[in-house]
Amino acid sequence: MTLLRTPDLAVDLGTARIRVAGGRAGFCERPANPATGATMERGVVVDASAASRILHPMFKERRRLGGTKMRVLACAPTDVSPLERNLVRSCILEAGATSVIIVPEPLAAAVGSHVDIGSRYSKLMVDFGDGVTDCAVISDGRITASVAERTGCADLRRVIQRFAADATGIVISDSEADRILRSLGTDREKPVMVEGTSRGQRSSAPIRPANLYAELWPVMGLMLRPVKTLLENLDAGKGAEVIEDGIFLTGGGALIHGMREAVAAATGIETRVVKDPLGAVIRGACRMLPFASCLNLWKMWGTHQRTLPV
Repeated sequence: MTLLRTPDLAVDLGTARIRVAGGRAGFCERPANPATGATMERGVVVDASAASRILHPMFKERRRLGGTKMRVLACAPTDVSPLERNLVRSCILEAGATSVIIVPEPLAAAVGSHVDIGSRYSKLMVDFGDGVTDCAVISDGRITASVAERTGCADLRRVIQRFAADATGIVISDSEADRILRSLGTDREKPVMVEGTSRGQRSSAPIRPANLYAELWPVMGLMLRPVKTLLENLDAGKGAEVIEDGIFLTGGGALIHGMREAVAAATGIETRVVKDPLGAVIRGACRMLPFASCLNLWKMWGTHQRTLPV
């Protein structure tokens, strides 16, 4: 992905992956939750020290000039609490940053997807992340309404792991659950093979997609709930603008087969998946860095933080 070159850094603290961009071309990423314990959970930092240990070498790798002060633009869910926001700030400062700006993830995703956020007409972004589903209406460069649900793709994978264990006695890994999730198609009768371990031995067995879909649907319903709630509470004018322009999907969940169709069926609104939905947030955050400088959002150095309004 092509990103604007800047001495500042952009950070996407995802539940599954932590991404850093800026400085040298491209971006780097690391698993958010190493074997030593949870760093991220449901879209937010739960262990600031662990997060800073992941970020520190990533910052060092991306920085262009070792002696300059390092400013970071980070992303967080729209429903982030003051405590959760402070944990984001703390881990980034501890990793070596001198100033932090926090922006809402759907806003960054919109910028990264080339959605016209400066338009006076409302745009509806839905970011299906690993730990949170974040929905926001954007117009005139800011978020005017938002609803988030702390449910995401990780919950779907956990359902698949439980289903496989109950139906076949096989324990499958998170990566195997993700493979199954993304391989499910429209044919609900064709068996899907699962591979894992049973009684300490490698094993595989078929499962019926129709039965698995029945188990997945309650979680899918939770992921769709914030979209419907947000639309139900929009005034008629903004609702009409969203209907006119459609719904934009970002995040890893946007790539799940049938997700676009599920959103469209639940809302009755044309729904589209943006190009490269997985990279939308970090790409947008990186594109926002030059504007942060032009608008003088970096007003002071030191342990300073600003949060852009939602």
